[in-house]
Amino acid sequence: MNVDNLRELYEGHSAKARGFRDFLFVFDITAILYVIVSSFLPENETMQWINRLFGVVVLADLAARIFISRRPTRELIRPLTVAEIVAAISFLWPLGGGAFLRALRTLRLLRSYAFIERLRGASTWFRRNEEAVVAGTNLFIFIS
Repeated sequence: MNVDNLRELYEGHSAKARGFRDFLFVFDITAILYVIVSSFLPENETMQWINRLFGVVVLADLAARIFISRRPTRELIRPLTVAEIVAAISFLWPLGGGAFLRALRTLRLLRSYAFIERLRGASTWFRRNEEAVVAGTNLFIFIS
């Protein structure tokens, strides 16, 4: 897939592009719910495979967004991009510090620019209450 086709999926207005972004939105919501629920369950081999699957998809999404970026070097050094990389790697290879990494994964998903944009596009309620939702999320992450 070339840059123009990939950019069309991420930034375009076609039905195919909207469907692709809807899929990513559903994936992000699923990943957030999985991270929250799995934090209360004992680690097992099935969860490790699910973690790896999430890690591959998160890394593929991140790589695609960097690939289509007009300034990829700048994108790579953004703090949220670095957090996304660490979170994706933590899905692939457990790094210890489970609670911290679960919080980082959740924060990465909730704070990613792409996710916020998808959420704004999907919900007028979110657009009106974005600051309260972000503040509540930060409080939840801090408490847990």
